[in-house]
Amino acid sequence: MLYSHLSVNAFGHLTLGGADTVALAKKYGTPLYLLGEDVIRGMCRLWKRTMESAYGTDALPLYASKALSFKGIYRIVAEEGLGVDCVSPGEIHTAHAAGFPMEKVFFHGNNKTDADISFAMDAGVGVIVADSPEELCAIGREAVQRGTVQSVFLRVTPGIDPHTHKKITTGTVDSKFGLPISTGQAMELVGTALSTDGIRLDGIHAHIGSQIFEIAPFLQAVDCLTDFAVLASVVTGLPIRELIVGGGFGVRYTEKDPPSLDPRESVHRIARELDKQ
Repeated sequence: MLYSHLSVNAFGHLTLGGADTVALAKKYGTPLYLLGEDVIRGMCRLWKRTMESAYGTDALPLYASKALSFKGIYRIVAEEGLGVDCVSPGEIHTAHAAGFPMEKVFFHGNNKTDADISFAMDAGVGVIVADSPEELCAIGREAVQRGTVQSVFLRVTPGIDPHTHKKITTGTVDSKFGLPISTGQAMELVGTALSTDGIRLDGIHAHIGSQIFEIAPFLQAVDCLTDFAVLASVVTGLPIRELIVGGGFGVRYTEKDPPSLDPRESVHRIARELDKQ
């Protein structure tokens, strides 16, 4: 299970990128967090190349800030041309302090306060992903006060069970995130977005869960989201051209875990499913 940048040297010490971790611990103390920058950049480039080859140069893979948020990681992600998603004012502040291009920041979260929304807009966040009509009203109010128009994506729940742990399943009908498509609440949210001053509806977002080792739930989510986007476009007369089908590819932590999905193959399979719609 060791990754390519990890090894064991002649002293029996774990090394990361050739650096002796025991020596580093003696120098800096413990606990000590070490990152392989080459590995991080390599993954950024893999996702960017794969997304662009599947969807075109406008595709924008997003780094999930909640995985690790500090100024150095935002600088790396910015240099590699990715966007980021943030779920807290702290993450937004850190990205901004690092000089990250804020127009590439997506602000998520199902319990944003009015202060959170105001802070995000003051920082110049590009997109706010809204979960409820109350949140849309708060975004619109802040935008009107500023004399601006805020780009918004709507989070919906497609009712897909990805067969992962129930604590990290986020796309079912009764999820606390977003509003369900099947009950009609998601379509009502579209109507609220279009009728709220200061908001520009630019897309639809869903996230069905984490630690998913099968491609089928993602393909089901794509089918559900595209059907919804087409129906919303017909009902409102406004073309919805952008979709975020979420992440959630499983990471193999132990030998008992299934093999992780290959990002290159999986992204292209999702793209082909979109082309069918």
